[in-house]
Amino acid sequence: MLSVNSRIIKVINTNDSENFKAKSTFLDFKKYLQDKKLHNTSIINKFRVLQDFFSTMEITQIESTRVEDVEDYKRVLLKRKSTRGSPLSAHSINQKLHAIKSFFSYLRNLKRRELVRKRYKKGVSSEYLDKLRQVIDEFEFICEVENIKKEKPDLIPPYTLKELIKMLRVTLFKNDIELEHLNSKKKNFEIKIAYRDFIIILFSAVGTGARNTAVRLLLKEDLDCNKCMGAFLLKFFFFNLIEVNCKKCIPTVLLSRKNRESKYRVRIEKKVCQLVKDYIINNNNDPDCPYVFPSIRPVTKFSIIAQKKLKYPFLKTMQITRIMKRAKIRAGLPDDNRGYHSNRRTFITEIYKNGTKYELVSKQVDHQSMLGVTGVYESSNPEDWNIKFIDIRNLMPEINQINWRMLNKKINAQKLEIVKKIAIAKGGECLSKTFTRKLKFRCSEKHEWRTRYKNVRYGNWCPKCGRNKKYDLKTVKKEARKFGYRCLSNTYISCDIKMTFRCKNKHEWEAPWYSIQRGQGCPYCAGNAKLAIEKLQKLAERRGGQLISTKYINTNEKLLWKCKYGHRFKRTAGEVKYFKRWCYICQRPHNKITIEDVKKFARVHKGKLISEEYKNLTSELLWECANKHQFKGSYYNVRNRKNFCLLCAKIPTSNKLTIYDLQALANERSGECLSEAHEYKNIKSVLKWRCKNNHEWMDKVSAIKYEKRWCPICTRRYESCYRPPFTIQEIRKIAEARGGECLSTKEDYQNRSSQLIWQCAKKHKWKANLVSVLDGYWCPECEPRKGYTVEDLKKFAESKGFKFLSKEYKSRTIEYEWECKNKHKIKASLRRMLSNDTCIECKKVELLQKCREIAHKKGGQCLSHELKDIRSYVLLRCSKGDDWKTRPKAILNGEWCPKCSIEKKYTLQDAYDLAYRNGGACLSLDVGDGNLDLLWQCKNGHRWKSPLIKLINSKNWCIQCNSP
Repeated sequence: MLSVNSRIIKVINTNDSENFKAKSTFLDFKKYLQDKKLHNTSIINKFRVLQDFFSTMEITQIESTRVEDVEDYKRVLLKRKSTRGSPLSAHSINQKLHAIKSFFSYLRNLKRRELVRKRYKKGVSSEYLDKLRQVIDEFEFICEVENIKKEKPDLIPPYTLKELIKMLRVTLFKNDIELEHLNSKKKNFEIKIAYRDFIIILFSAVGTGARNTAVRLLLKEDLDCNKCMGAFLLKFFFFNLIEVNCKKCIPTVLLSRKNRESKYRVRIEKKVCQLVKDYIINNNNDPDCPYVFPSIRPVTKFSIIAQKKLKYPFLKTMQITRIMKRAKIRAGLPDDNRGYHSNRRTFITEIYKNGTKYELVSKQVDHQSMLGVTGVYESSNPEDWNIKFIDIRNLMPEINQINWRMLNKKINAQKLEIVKKIAIAKGGECLSKTFTRKLKFRCSEKHEWRTRYKNVRYGNWCPKCGRNKKYDLKTVKKEARKFGYRCLSNTYISCDIKMTFRCKNKHEWEAPWYSIQRGQGCPYCAGNAKLAIEKLQKLAERRGGQLISTKYINTNEKLLWKCKYGHRFKRTAGEVKYFKRWCYICQRPHNKITIEDVKKFARVHKGKLISEEYKNLTSELLWECANKHQFKGSYYNVRNRKNFCLLCAKIPTSNKLTIYDLQALANERSGECLSEAHEYKNIKSVLKWRCKNNHEWMDKVSAIKYEKRWCPICTRRYESCYRPPFTIQEIRKIAEARGGECLSTKEDYQNRSSQLIWQCAKKHKWKANLVSVLDGYWCPECEPRKGYTVEDLKKFAESKGFKFLSKEYKSRTIEYEWECKNKHKIKASLRRMLSNDTCIECKKVELLQKCREIAHKKGGQCLSHELKDIRSYVLLRCSKGDDWKTRPKAILNGEWCPKCSIEKKYTLQDAYDLAYRNGGACLSLDVGDGNLDLLWQCKNGHRWKSPLIKLINSKNWCIQCNSP
C-alpha cells in the first residue's frame, strides 16, 4: 500500500477521499487524477517550473490564512521563510505569481475569461486557492513516486547525442583512395582521413541512452563517470587526450593516456620486436633477403587492429577485439586491447585472406623511414593460427602531394559505376548520368527515388518496397543461414520477440530477429555470454585459486579472485574464461626487461652497452656504436628514435648535407668546421669556421658550399699578417705599410666598419673604415678616384653588343637607356649591366621559342604568343587535348602535362633503368604510383630519397656530387 500524503486527502472532498484511500498503486492513482481532469501534461510541465517555489510553502498555514486579494497574498508570502532560512524577496514572488497566472490560464476545467476577470478585479478567491493546493499536492506526490527530483548525471553537451560519430570508411581502389566521411549537419561531426596503402576502421561511439546502427560499443548501464564515451572519443580524434578516472567504463580506460604508457604495452613491444630482430639476425647474410639497413631501427611501437574480410564491410568492435586477441594468443603474445592511435602515429594490422592463408600485415605510418612486417598464418582455421614471419622489407612513407581535384573526379566516376552494378544486381537501374550528392534510382517495381551513394553501397534499396516487406518463419530461417546461424524456433511473431539460434560452434542462445540483422552474433563466440557463478568457482579451483566474489552480473563486471600464492586481484569473467588471464603479480616477472635484453638490443644495432647497471626504461645509460662513438641516453629514448647513434646517421632524407660533408669541405680548403653536429640544421645555418691561418669567423653553409666564399680576412690581401680580431696596434702597422699612420685611438675602433682617422705621407687627413683600406683605397687627395664618362659607357656597351642611348652619366645605381642588337630598348643601371648583360626582351623571346620546340617534340603545342616577364605563365596543350598553365622554367626542366603524369603507371623497371642510365642504383622494392619516395644511390655511394616522377622530370641526379 502506498502511504498517501495527508494533505492530499484533506483537500479532496469526503465522497472522493474514500475512493482515493482504496487506491493501492500509483497507476490507479494516476487514473483517478485523469478522471478528475487534473492530470494533464501541460499542467505537469507548468508545475515543474514552480517546483522550487511550492516546496518552500507550508500549505496548512496558507489554508488557515484569509487572503482577499493579490497584495494580501504577497504580504503573507513575505512573512514566510524558505527551507534554507532566507526570506523570499518581492521580486521572486512577482515572478512566481506571474507563473501562477499563466498556470491558471491553462486549466481546462475553468473558464479562462471569467478567471482573468476575477483575478484582476476581485483578486484570488479561496476556492481557487483550494483548487491550487489540491493540484500542488498531487504534483508533489507524482514527483515523489516518479523520482523526478532525482539528480541526473552531469553529461557534457552537445556530445551526448544519438550518434556522435556514425561511420568512417576508407576503401581502396587500385592506386587511388575512396573516402567516405561524415557530414557536419546538426550534431554529427565530419572527420576526413586519407591514407594510400591501407584501410582504417574507426568504431563509432554512443552516449547515454543512444544507439548506433553501424558499430556498437557494448557499454555497461551502470556507468559511474561524468564523462560520456562519445565526448571522450571526439577529443581523442582531434589529438586532445584527457585523463579519465572511470574504473567501470572499460573502453574509455583502454584509450586513456594513463594506460597507453603502462607496462603492458612494453611487454608486447618487447615480444614483437624480438621476433623481428631474430629474423634480421638470422637472414641478414641471405642473398634473397630484402634490404634491411642497420641504421633504421625495427618497429618498436607495435599494435594490432584486426579486420577480417567478410560479407559485411564492418565488424562489431567486440568481434574485431576477439580476432585480435585470438591471433596474439595463438602466437604466444600477451594481449593488448589498445593501439588505435599513439603519439600522432597510426599502426595498422590487417588480417586478410590470400589464397588459402590468412596474412597479418603491420604498417607504421610515419613521415620517415618505416619497417613493415608481414606474417603468415600457417592454417586457415582461426583456432590454429600461428605467426611466422616470412618477409621483412623497408616501406617508404606516403605521398604528401596529391592532385585532389583530379583524384576526386576519378573517384566519383568509380562510385557511379559501383552503384550501377549494385542496381542491376538488385533488378533495378541507376537513372543518374553524373555523380551528384543524391542519385536517382528505379527498382523492379518501377518505384523511383533519390538517395545517397553510401545508402545504396551499404545495402539499402527501395523505401516503398522495404515498408511492405514482411517476414515469416521460412524467410527468417533462410536469412539466418546467410549469417552462418540456424534458427531453431518453430514460430515467428515479430522481429522484437526472442527466438532460438545456433551458431557453427554448436552454441545456442536467444535473441530477437532485428539484432541478428544488425550484426549481433553468438555471445559465446564473442566472449559476452553470461556464465554461472558455480562454473567460475570451478574454473578458479582448476588454476589453484578461488573466486571470492559471491555475486555475478555479466562478463564485463570485475570480480575478486585469489591465486594459489594468496595474491588478490580483480578480473572480469570474460578475461579469465576466454582470454586465459590470471594474477597480475604472478605474470609480471616473466615480462620484465633485464640488462641482458638491453645488451641484446645494442648488439642488434652493432653497438654495445657500457653501463653495468639497468634500473628501468628511463634510467640514463652509456652506449657505444660501431664507430666507437659514445653517448648517453635512456633505453626508452634510444629504442624509440630513428637511429641508434645520432652521429652515424648518414642516410639523408633528401640531398641534405651532413656535418661530415661540411668538415670534408673545410679540409679541402685547408681549414676546419668548428661547430657541433646539433648546430647544423640546413644550408641557412650559420656555423663557425677556421682557415689555415687560424682566422675564425661565422658564415652560412650556403655561402661556403655554393657561393665559394671562404675566410673574409685572407681575401683582403693580408692573409699571412694578422689574426682576428684586429687590434689598434695591428691597424697602425697596416697604415705604416702604406707610408702613413692611423690617428684614431683604441676607443674609436669597435669593428671594421668604424670610421677611423688616417694620415698619409704628405700629411693629408681623412676618415675611412678599415674595410676600404684593406680593399686598396688610400688617400683621396693623393689618389683621387676616377669616375666613368659617357664615352666609357659607350665603349662598354659596344663590347657587349648594346648601344648606350643616355646623354649623361651620374652613378652606377641610376637606370640608363640601352638598346640591344635586336633593337629592343631597355632601362637598366650600370651595376646590373656589369653583372648581367643579357636583354630581358630577347630572353623572353628565347624562352617562348624553347617552350614551343619542346611542346612540338612531345606532340603538343604552346598556345601563348608572348611573355610579360620571364616568370609569367605559358599556356600549353598536350597530345590528348588537356590544357594547363606553368612557368617556362618547369618546361625546360622536363615537366609536362600533370594529368597525363597521374594517369601514367610507372613500374619498378622504370626506376632501375633511370638509375642504370645515371650510373647508380635504386634500393627500393616498391615504386607505388610514382609519387612514393624511393631510396637511391649514386656511383659515389651517396644515398637520398626522392619520388620517381621528380627524377624523371628533372635534369639533375645526385646533388651532393653534382653529377648530371
